[in-house]
Amino acid sequence: MRVPQREGVVTFEGTPYEGAEVRLRLSAPMKLLFQFQSMDGSDAQSSEETVRMFGDKLLISWNFETEDGDKLPANADGLLEMPMDFTVELFRKWAEAATGIPAPLGAA
Repeated sequence: MRVPQREGVVTFEGTPYEGAEVRLRLSAPMKLLFQFQSMDGSDAQSSEETVRMFGDKLLISWNFETEDGDKLPANADGLLEMPMDFTVELFRKWAEAATGIPAPLGAA
């Protein structure tokens, strides 16, 4: 049997990012969830690798643009350009959607 692949859309009502819609893969390896839970900022290289993995493996699309009105790519490079508060909230919303458990992701 093939492992089912789930997708979902997260939104950001009641935040400065209201109107944002991010389509994500909800099926992800446990390794990635553990990496998010252990992110505490003490190892910048490991944290960047986790963000890159998230951006390249789980982001499908979003409705963000650059200051010039060009579409911001929904990948690791685009995610690394986003403000930190958005990225932390995105990780939290993804974890809730992927697991069904509304809990904080460690230090993320």
